[in-house]
Amino acid sequence: MRYVKQVVMPFLAALTLCVSLPSQAAPQDWDQIYLDGPIETTLPDGSTRTLQPSCSGGPELVEGGGIVAANTDYYFFVQKGNPNKILIGLDGGGACWNAETCVGSPLTGQSTYTVSLDETPGRLAESGGLFDSRNSENPFHNYTKVFIPYCSGDVHWGSKDTVYQLEGFPFPWVIHHRGTDNFLAALDWLQKNGRKQYGVDFGRARDVTVTGASAGGYGANVAFGYVAELTPRARLNLISDAAIGVMNESFYTTAIYNPVNPGNESWGVLDNLPAWVPGLNEALLYQGAMLPTGFVPSVFAALSSYRPDAHIASVTTNLDFVQVFFYGLMKGLFEPDPPTFAEWYFSMAQMTAMTAMLPNYRFFIEAGTFHTFIGDNDAFYGVGANGISLADWIREMIKPGKRTWENQDAGSPF
Repeated sequence: MRYVKQVVMPFLAALTLCVSLPSQAAPQDWDQIYLDGPIETTLPDGSTRTLQPSCSGGPELVEGGGIVAANTDYYFFVQKGNPNKILIGLDGGGACWNAETCVGSPLTGQSTYTVSLDETPGRLAESGGLFDSRNSENPFHNYTKVFIPYCSGDVHWGSKDTVYQLEGFPFPWVIHHRGTDNFLAALDWLQKNGRKQYGVDFGRARDVTVTGASAGGYGANVAFGYVAELTPRARLNLISDAAIGVMNESFYTTAIYNPVNPGNESWGVLDNLPAWVPGLNEALLYQGAMLPTGFVPSVFAALSSYRPDAHIASVTTNLDFVQVFFYGLMKGLFEPDPPTFAEWYFSMAQMTAMTAMLPNYRFFIEAGTFHTFIGDNDAFYGVGANGISLADWIREMIKPGKRTWENQDAGSPF
């Protein structure tokens, strides 16, 4: 199972969860749970919603040169562990927001996003990093684990079917940006079935961490608001890996929110933010609209005020090539140039410094260009920032009582 799936560009390598340390215990079984819509759910504030879980249905090339719509089936995974300790992880796999990325890139065989799912329980059982239940050094090894796959192209933020017309392509193509529907459908299933099958009762849980890498890191920020409202007794943590949020106005107004033409954005984000978290809508409508790089810090600020007892973290390298690549793509560059690397770094540094003013937020910035930590043993347990491994840093973050948990920054690469 690839925690951050391959973004199929000539220079981007596949990143996997399958790197693992020697086994120290028998692997746990993962259950694969299919979700079919429509699903009627009740949100934590008592409002109701109809969910349509789905993968993107983006174009796929088949042998002989044909083009078909990718499989839209959606499923998620659960691994039974301590029912009072829950780890919820959201997968990554690129993004798309216009005809060129959503339709054009898959047709080249170099898709900027994962169009359908291919995870299996067997591949998840070989996971490294924080989803490895065999390694007692993993701070989450005995948790009940929920894995939310990703195939909607919307960093788990969407709830909209969008029609794209690629120039020169003979017909329009519908992409199902249903990332929020997928997550909420999984959460709905757990609320209805989790106690009976896994002993999981969100209302009684004592230790809950929401995490994600790359696209999943963005998704985790919104997912945290839903999970936190269901877990009033829990010690809460949010770990956003490789999802700093450097973006430009063109991307923001196309994909997320356009103040001039609201409602025509690609992903349909506005209706998906947890309404009970004060400041989230304002972050979208005002802060992001005025300064797109301010959106993610404003989301962290809203979550920090909403749950001041929670610990919130960003994790990244200081020249993450994949994050820089997507920032360049927002600018119309298919290969980032040196100024784009510099722009991304200085924006990232400014954003993390600004967010660090929040009392319950910390950042971990390691030197390097690699993308994501939490699914790779070398990145997770390695030397890390200032000689501190991410595993040790997270261990301090999540343990009860007084915690010596501080910002770690490897410094400027320039």
